[in-house]
Amino acid sequence: MIPLTIDWGMAATVAGKSFLTVFTVLVVLAVVTWLIGFVLQRAKKREEEAKPGEVKPEETKPKG
Repeated sequence: MIPLTIDWGMAATVAGKSFLTVFTVLVVLAVVTWLIGFVLQRAKKREEEAKPGEVKPEETKPKG
């Protein structure tokens, strides 16, 4: 049987690069998701401001 030696330096390098890659991808996805939500909320807000004559559902509810 041939004894196998493990290069722990290489193993740590591969693990570190993999962890960094996953972390970077998750950060990019989080930023893209946040930006899309921000843009959609802004578009919705502008659309609501452009229609001042419409009655909102909250305003038609009876008070009290």
